[in-house]
Amino acid sequence: MEDSTIYTDGLPLELRLRILSLLPPNDLALSGRLSCKEAAQRFAEPQQRTASCRQPLPCHVLSSPSFMESAAGAMRQLTFRQKLSMPG
Repeated sequence: MEDSTIYTDGLPLELRLRILSLLPPNDLALSGRLSCKEAAQRFAEPQQRTASCRQPLPCHVLSSPSFMESAAGAMRQLTFRQKLSMPG
């Protein structure tokens, strides 16, 4: 059985894709699509590839150095009114 997935739990491909389809949108976009090339192809719609700032992010994304570097100046270009309209 040829398999391109990182996590080979012995599960059939269709079952893994079904499990991935149950993930929250940000988890699917930031983690699920990276698990195998079939998942990347199956979940290729723009809403499945894009993480939303209004939804929780997976823990591993928040702790990554690249996220911390990009987050440092993320709001710098927003106007004061835009910053006030941000949730939270």
